Amino acid sequence: MPTEGEVQAWLRLVARLDEWAVSAVASGLVEIHVTLPDREGEVVLHLSPRDWSGLAGTIWGSDDRAFEQVRDALAAQPDDLGHLVHRTYALHPSATPELPEDPEQAWIREQLRQHPEGFGTWFAYGRDGTMEFPFPEPPPREAADERTDRTQDPDPGDS
Repeated sequence: MPTEGEVQAWLRLVARLDEWAVSAVASGLVEIHVTLPDREGEVVLHLSPRDWSGLAGTIWGSDDRAFEQVRDALAAQPDDLGHLVHRTYALHPSATPELPEDPEQAWIREQLRQHPEGFGTWFAYGRDGTMEFPFPEPPPREAADERTDRTQDPDPGDS
């Protein structure tokens, strides 16, 4: 649930959009339907108050800079795509209200399904760049201590 401050900031975004284009809020506080100058049809901006707060505060540091990014993304929207969808601090043109799944996320999810115990290997590199410890789990403490002893810089006083 968005905070009152997030809702107020989001409503200021809608008012700023109205100064540049024609916008209307739909579906509660998630969609803004924008009719752009010099464009047929509308673009549906899928951006919640919490998303806007992240863009304006976390990513761009101010409402003004974040608004410029939203305005530029709307202006660059291809004519054949009617949606601009927020995901992970960015706006993405889309033909549908939802973006397709990120292929990397799908791969990770499939790996976790196939290997619920986890997957991967622990390893360490020596100073010469060669891999010293390929293990399915962290090396035993004794082996790590031996590695540390072998790779210590000589005492500067020994020269």
